[in-house]
Amino acid sequence: MKNKKLVYNNKSLSKTLSVILIIGVCIVSSIATAFLYSINKTNALEDFEKRNNSIKYQLSISLSEPMWNIDGKGISVIASSYTNDISLVSLDIFSEDMRRLFTYKNPRTHNKKYFNEYSIAIKKDNEHLGIIQIVFSKESLNNKLNNMLRNALLVLILTLITISALTVISFRLLLNKSLDNLMNRASLIGSGDISSNTNNLFKEFLPLIEVLNTMSSKISRQVSLLNENKNNLEITVKDRTSQLLKEKQFIHSIMNSLTSMVLTTDGKQINSINKAFLDYFNIKDEKDFFKHYENKFTDYSNNESISYLMTCIHKEEWINSINDHPDNIHKVEFYMNDCKYIFTITIDKFIFENKELFTIVLTDISELEKIKNKIEEINKHTKESIEYAALIQNSLIPSIDLINVFFTDSFVIWEPKDIVGGDIYLFPQLVNKDECILMMIDCTGHGVPGAFVTMLVKAIEKQIITITNASEEEINPAYILQEFNKEMKSILKQNSSDVKFNAGFDGAIISYNKKDKILKYAGAKVPLYYIINDEIKTIKGDSHSIGYNTSDINYKFTQHEIKIEEDITFYLSTDGFLDQTGGSKGFSYGRKKFKELLLNNYKKSMNEQQDIYLSTLNDYQGNEEKNDDITFIALKP
Repeated sequence: MKNKKLVYNNKSLSKTLSVILIIGVCIVSSIATAFLYSINKTNALEDFEKRNNSIKYQLSISLSEPMWNIDGKGISVIASSYTNDISLVSLDIFSEDMRRLFTYKNPRTHNKKYFNEYSIAIKKDNEHLGIIQIVFSKESLNNKLNNMLRNALLVLILTLITISALTVISFRLLLNKSLDNLMNRASLIGSGDISSNTNNLFKEFLPLIEVLNTMSSKISRQVSLLNENKNNLEITVKDRTSQLLKEKQFIHSIMNSLTSMVLTTDGKQINSINKAFLDYFNIKDEKDFFKHYENKFTDYSNNESISYLMTCIHKEEWINSINDHPDNIHKVEFYMNDCKYIFTITIDKFIFENKELFTIVLTDISELEKIKNKIEEINKHTKESIEYAALIQNSLIPSIDLINVFFTDSFVIWEPKDIVGGDIYLFPQLVNKDECILMMIDCTGHGVPGAFVTMLVKAIEKQIITITNASEEEINPAYILQEFNKEMKSILKQNSSDVKFNAGFDGAIISYNKKDKILKYAGAKVPLYYIINDEIKTIKGDSHSIGYNTSDINYKFTQHEIKIEEDITFYLSTDGFLDQTGGSKGFSYGRKKFKELLLNNYKKSMNEQQDIYLSTLNDYQGNEEKNDDITFIALKP
């Protein structure tokens, strides 16, 4: 830190104090003189007025008798006795009818600005006898006052001269000597002598002496502390230098242990590189690199990779672009010995010694890219296989036209969660052309596992329908569910709870005889909904699933028969629709809202209903993921 320049003025303290004291004395003396003069002036004016009033009163009284008799000689004698007053300028006496009875003019010249003129009535026994007009001059009074003022000022000036002389002499003899002693003490302290004392000073200077003594003591302690800190600082600097050297070696060791190439740059030149960088470009050491780097890579001119890298580093916008988009994956391809290498580039900005630097890390992902490409190829084949499986699964789904042969109107919503799904519905052909069977199956899981179970369900369904067509007995949905349960447990060998694999399905089976107008239903955890006369009714399926290792192989399912009436509509749905999460709170759609949705729309055509149910579910789902496969069937006999 630079020393601040000492700022001072050239004024003398003793002179300044003398001037202040003299000015103060002048002001006080002037005020006192002015006050005394004002009092004397006021008294002189009061005396002047009293004397004038006395003359006017005496004159008016003494003239009242001669004026009564109109005695001219008497008036003249009385008035003439007052003309000896030096302040009288003129005196005129008039009768009642304004005849001049007496007049007097002072022959001496008077200044008119000092005139005081009065008119006095002469009365006797309340009778008006005449008027006295008299003029007085204050000139003599003013002369007297001026003499008084001159004398006062003369005394004031002599007093001030005496006091000023005494003040200057006092300050020079007393103050300057004390200040010189203090300055000498301060000078000695400034030069390093903090042991000297100051004597023969007035008690008013004791606070300054105490300040100097305190400052001397503090300076002594600070000098001691500085010497101590100097020694400690030297030790600290040595320790810190050793620590920084160790940290530098540690960081250098870490950089060299990395398999990724690491270099630092300011966007204009490279500042450091690690061992992986040297090894990749087959460079001897850092000195060799920087030597050729300064010489424009004369020995590396055939190395396209390093030339490309150096060109990129010199383009600072390239570095900033990568640094500004850290979430993106930045790749670059290098070629070495006719082999292609792929590197990811990450850049981090930091400040070192008030300088902005970048750390560039190049990680070799060549093998990962090969693995990634292999995985992408496998995924492509897998996706193609699944898409082909979806074609097979879709081929098993019956046409809506087959269903509409038996029903006046219907719709089917079938949406797998993935490309293939675990939901399937079947509509097999029967020998009796008046009867039909509709099976809606929700298999274990979804996606590929669920799709495999649907293939098994389709195989078992063909076997059961073949037996049913060959039999002369009535169609029995409950019996068909029982046969599904036995066959699946047998084929999947799920006859005990110890089996690790556990597969099965929930579902519902409907048979309908359009000639007899009878609909039969049996369900495994899947209910049947139907609406008639503006009322929705529910037939719950049995609380027993099909084919699982916990399913009872001898379980007897319940069959329900419904006599078809006019304007009746049936609905079946797997749990995909009801369990879909969404809405403002993320809850499942639920059975209550599902029933309300059916009841509010069942009178519309099946096409309209299908559109409403799909849009309602999509709106409710919002941004939530689809939870499960969805199968939703509506039938109107």
